[in-house]
Amino acid sequence: MRLAEGGRLRGIVRDGAFRGTGFTYQLEVAGIEEPFKAEVTSEGQAVLLPLGSEIGLNWHPSACVLLEREDEA
Repeated sequence: MRLAEGGRLRGIVRDGAFRGTGFTYQLEVAGIEEPFKAEVTSEGQAVLLPLGSEIGLNWHPSACVLLEREDEA
């Protein structure tokens, strides 16, 4: 996944953390009820994005995996 100026899907950074080799973000995306989680490498990005930043989301289709929903107990 790439976080960039462009991107058809837009999100707002609500949380972020450095994880040694990259960053993990929780993003608010219109039309998606749960926070969108993005994990990106630190290549090309030296600092954590500020909370409240609006960013674009891009990814290669082969990098996507559909996860089965867990039933709530």
